[in-house]
Amino acid sequence: MKNTRQLVVVGHRGAKGLALENTAASMEAALAYGVDQVEVDLRMSKDGVVVLLHDRHPVARNGDLIHAHDYTYKELLGYFPDLLTFDELLPLINHRCRIMLEFKEFEAVEPSLVILRKYLTNGWKPSEFMFASFHLNVLQALKQQQLGIDLVVLESWSSVRAVARARLLNAEYLSMDQRFLWWGYIWLVSRRYKLFCYPHHKLLHIDHVKPKRWAKYGLFGVITDYPNFFLAKRPSGIVEGHESDIPSQPTAE
Repeated sequence: MKNTRQLVVVGHRGAKGLALENTAASMEAALAYGVDQVEVDLRMSKDGVVVLLHDRHPVARNGDLIHAHDYTYKELLGYFPDLLTFDELLPLINHRCRIMLEFKEFEAVEPSLVILRKYLTNGWKPSEFMFASFHLNVLQALKQQQLGIDLVVLESWSSVRAVARARLLNAEYLSMDQRFLWWGYIWLVSRRYKLFCYPHHKLLHIDHVKPKRWAKYGLFGVITDYPNFFLAKRPSGIVEGHESDIPSQPTAE
């Protein structure tokens, strides 16, 4: 999985700008563009099944606002027919790229680690995964597992806190909301850490521009909803029903 491009490209929740996030279709859309990694969100159903869901209170397709913890996996499938489990994700990815696993606050980490250990003893390598979280206690718990998997300190706004946590955890990777980044900070922090930026929902239409510019100052990677903005490889057909949703490539850098 050696990267030969200037930026490491991570598909955000698969490729959520091209297909329904955290689903098989979204993963395949990202992989079709040749991403270096996919980023996914882990949550647990009432009966202990680890599923890929971003929100604690997701909105179902019928418009209902639900609490994922209150429903069994089978019941969640009724609301989210494309729901993907963590155990289904790994055979789907099948070593085609690295996987950044985001662990949420108030979610038990052990069920996910049970699944992960199963794959680590069956041919998968620690280098094929990354552990990411916005919460220090979660990252500390993951570090204590001593699985040899890189930690990613996620930070929503404070560059000082991001570095302080990375130093405390002896973590090499940071990921920050691009709204709070500027070239001087990127240049400075890149001397010690590998920095990703991730998009904010209000910046989706321009989140491809600044990361390209920031690469020369040391930005390590970009977590993006639209890998087609960063990767020249264009598949013959992304996902049925979403081809018209793909934004055109911008000319401005």
